[in-house]
Amino acid sequence: MSQIDQQLSKARLAELEDLVRFAGYARLYGSMAVLALTLSFMPLFDDVVVGDVTTRYGSLWDMAGRNNAAPAGFGVILLLALVMLLAVAAFGARNPKLQVALAVNAALIFLMLLAKPGTGEPTPSLSGAGQAGVAIALCVTLLAIIHLVHLRAHERRG
Repeated sequence: MSQIDQQLSKARLAELEDLVRFAGYARLYGSMAVLALTLSFMPLFDDVVVGDVTTRYGSLWDMAGRNNAAPAGFGVILLLALVMLLAVAAFGARNPKLQVALAVNAALIFLMLLAKPGTGEPTPSLSGAGQAGVAIALCVTLLAIIHLVHLRAHERRG
């Protein structure tokens, strides 16, 4: 084998090692995309009963389809952006800007679920699906930050 072939083999081996090193993140991103999209079709908040009046919130899509649904509409945009970013990340994209976008987007969803904008008074509690959404948003935020730190550390070494 010539020296050029050996160098190419070493470069190719290093490239394959990088793919294996970061493959676990892609699997997690794909799972999170499916979970986030699935949860959007479940009621995020428990029903609120005040006297004889029951307020039902329904899924994110139900809330976005009602009048005066600006917060839910923004939530739909954030959800679709998150699913798109997670899908891109699931195919192994390793651009640090992608991880920053994922972290910011998931953090905004996390804050919206906790703040419950547009739900009125009394404020409803999160349903099981809403609590799962909070957990997934937090996990995506942390996963993207950890992945970003891992990418930066790898760039400095290599």
